[in-house]
Amino acid sequence: MNYPDQDAPLYQRAGEAVREWLGAMAFNHFTTFNFNQDTTLRGSKKAIKDFLARWDRLVLGKHFQRQPKAKRTFLIGFVEHIDSNLHYHALVRPAIGCPPYQPNFVLEAPSLWKQLIPSGQLYIPKDTVEALFEKKAISAEHLDRIAAYITKDLKKETNYEHFVISDEFLPSSIR
Repeated sequence: MNYPDQDAPLYQRAGEAVREWLGAMAFNHFTTFNFNQDTTLRGSKKAIKDFLARWDRLVLGKHFQRQPKAKRTFLIGFVEHIDSNLHYHALVRPAIGCPPYQPNFVLEAPSLWKQLIPSGQLYIPKDTVEALFEKKAISAEHLDRIAAYITKDLKKETNYEHFVISDEFLPSSIR
């Protein structure tokens, strides 16, 4: 691992470690949560929390809150452009429901986001959609490139302090 100057602030040194950490996980989707309106960091995090709850309810049913962490959607998101066009780039491993109904994240998640943020867009690049159809995670090589892209602004202290991990929204009883 190539660490920056050891005298640099923690948030500046953390980027490389975060990229390595992300590379060790399995994700199915790379997404961008666009708001296309003025929003605050608190408001943006609440919108992502509400989105995750809606997705998990759709997939896992009305008692989704009782499901163990392993069955819930897992997301890690990094904020960009806090002062101008606030948005989050995120890696997502959606909850998986029980057959026969299996919602398609690529087709259905954008409309859930639009219900919450009418001016917003949930962008899912086409080159990450292959994982859904092949029922596998994003390749390690592709994940490394995505991780480098979504963590590029971690060198800014405010961005480092406001990344999102879906576990923070789970009830303490299942964390």
